Amino acid sequence: ERIFIIRENGTSTLIDTLQENTLVPCLDLSSAYSFGGIDSRTNQLVACGQTPASLLSTIFPDFQNANTPFPLTTDLITAFHHDIENHCFYWGTNNGTLWRTNINGTQQVATFGNAAVTVIGSSPSHIVAFCEESSGNFVHAIRNDNGVIETSIPLLLVAALS
Repeated sequence: ERIFIIRENGTSTLIDTLQENTLVPCLDLSSAYSFGGIDSRTNQLVACGQTPASLLSTIFPDFQNANTPFPLTTDLITAFHHDIENHCFYWGTNNGTLWRTNINGTQQVATFGNAAVTVIGSSPSHIVAFCEESSGNFVHAIRNDNGVIETSIPLLLVAALS
């Protein structure tokens, strides 16, 4: 069993592990921390800042880089989800792309036009993405095996006036 501590250090993030009541440095992420997760079955640790360029995927205990090339984009990462059952991590951007990262690499799963992906969830066979668009908000159900969008439901937000 390992305990990881993530702490800000100015503009970077330090990831340490606790061993015999002492902090032992593991990684220095060269950006501010936004999201992350650990899959204990595959020993994959993912930590990311606001952009894919600051997303780091390693395999512990050696902290070698996983085979996870990330897209060259300046999109902001606006949502992150660790799918424990399927041993992968989903992340979405402000420009409507949904990505999957696992120990085999990173791939684009779906795109939603110019909609910010703000919340991601999953089941054994589907990914659910909540997206905010200028024309309204939508919930999309996507098959996780092939990225096909099966359902898109518009959401109407009702504000109460007092």
